[in-house]
Amino acid sequence: MSEKDSQSVDGRNRSTSTTGVGRRTFLQSIGAGGAAGALAGCSSMLGGDGGADGDSGADGDSGDSGATLEWAAIYNEDETREAMADALYEAGLSEDIELNIVALPDANEGIQARYDQWITSGESKPDLLTVDNGWTLPFIVREQLVNLDELLDDSTVSTVKDDYFQSSVNTAQDPDTGDLYGVPLYPEPPTIQYRKDLAMEAGYDPDGENWATEPMTWQEFSQVAADIHEQSDVEYAYITQGSASENMSCCEFPEYFHSFGGAYFGGMDNLFGPVGDRPITVDEEPVIDSLRMARAMLHGSDAPETLDGYEKVMPQETLSWDVVQTQQLFESGDGAFTRQWMFGIPPAVEAFGAENVGIMPMPYAVEEGEGEYDGIGGSSPALGGWHVAMNPNSENEDAIIEFFEAMMQESFLLEQFSVEGVMPPNREIFYSDATADVEPTGRYVDAIGASLENAVPRPVTAVWQQESQRISQRARAAHQVDNDPAEEMDELVGLLEEIENS
Repeated sequence: MSEKDSQSVDGRNRSTSTTGVGRRTFLQSIGAGGAAGALAGCSSMLGGDGGADGDSGADGDSGDSGATLEWAAIYNEDETREAMADALYEAGLSEDIELNIVALPDANEGIQARYDQWITSGESKPDLLTVDNGWTLPFIVREQLVNLDELLDDSTVSTVKDDYFQSSVNTAQDPDTGDLYGVPLYPEPPTIQYRKDLAMEAGYDPDGENWATEPMTWQEFSQVAADIHEQSDVEYAYITQGSASENMSCCEFPEYFHSFGGAYFGGMDNLFGPVGDRPITVDEEPVIDSLRMARAMLHGSDAPETLDGYEKVMPQETLSWDVVQTQQLFESGDGAFTRQWMFGIPPAVEAFGAENVGIMPMPYAVEEGEGEYDGIGGSSPALGGWHVAMNPNSENEDAIIEFFEAMMQESFLLEQFSVEGVMPPNREIFYSDATADVEPTGRYVDAIGASLENAVPRPVTAVWQQESQRISQRARAAHQVDNDPAEEMDELVGLLEEIENS
């Protein structure tokens, strides 16, 4: 999961038909009254009945115009929702289908609760739900989403399973059957974003040394960051997130220990369960060593429980920073390097110029395959991104099939990239010249691809939300200078065992 629920990068001003047959309306947000309340509010906002024939289109069909589809999406700007609706029609969605795009609330946890409420209460709207790859699985396990293997034709399903980034697809599948329950809308890895101009002024050659696609070790990274920081006038060498939030448990912490060959629950085969029947391995040496490395970069190698050879590149404030704060700091010119999601690229380019911003994969400690568990080791960025799934109570099956077919078209995915700055989930489209030509993010396709190919999903199960809170708290505590990381992880093992066996 990226912590960013939505981020408008380049909203386009396009004309919108809000009346007449087969067009769409735009909703500001989903209020406390639920989907029906939000839709009713939209009709009054637009004036009149909000539909061609005096029908608001809030339920079922809309007069003679065909089905009315409602999509709970992550586009929070009016211009963005308008552009995405236009792109879907241009990609083949029938003009006879009226599409209402509903903006989701910003809080990720609130979205999950709202979906659960709608589905369990039998609400047929919204028809389509945008689901975070990090919590799609619990909805699949609870049978709250439609099996797309049974809904879509074999060719469409095969395209997703064979041509999309596999790490993303895995989070939309039933772990037991492999059946598909969501179509990836976009995948998103974090990367190291850095001031290329400062690196070159300090005597480095990022292009000649292939920084974009060949990750550094954490040790080399800390030394390079410290050197560039010393030769520049920026306040911080490395800006990253360290608060006790979901970002710690899903992303920052596992990015460290996966790169050391460690794991939450043993190998990759145990990521999605079975709960209560998998080893808990956060107390093993690779995990402890990754924390010792982080402590060295935070407190210096002279502090207790740290590894030698790592430079102090992170300030104490790191333990309170989130993704928004770190983005603002980097954009303001306060850092040489930052760990950030893709939404940080356009503002960085705007602040410093494309020629002065570089992207590189997350660093690593041991080579991929050298860890104790299969598939662990090497650069291991967390996997973010979102899927689109079908509400099982929807009555618009045929229209939804059309929607998915349009959503998977190259023209829609490229328009979404152009407007939102999020990458196409289809690998062929991702690596195409058309994607590379989209400014400002397209120029970084190779670097982003190098990260995405190695992205690791979080170990989401029905109990992940409980586990995530405990992990974030203990992992953050393990970073603090007065605490022993081994003791913190021993305590975490007990907490996870209690949850797994409850």
